[in-house]
Amino acid sequence: YKGLVGRFGSEFNILLKMSEEDLRRFLPSKIAEGIIRVREGNVNIHPGYDGEYGKIEIFSKDDKDELQLTLF
Repeated sequence: YKGLVGRFGSEFNILLKMSEEDLRRFLPSKIAEGIIRVREGNVNIHPGYDGEYGKIEIFSKDDKDELQLTLF
């Protein structure tokens, strides 16, 4: 985290201003993919209710299962 912020200036710059190409080049692939999905609005939003916080799901269960398979 500190290395990325030190290199690219700020979280704001990384999350909002870096090109997709630079995200993919300089960040771990899943972090870059997550940032790109959020920018594009390609997320699932589960609203909160009765005092429960809502949740934003960036990676679906299938995406998570696929990631788990690539780790082992």
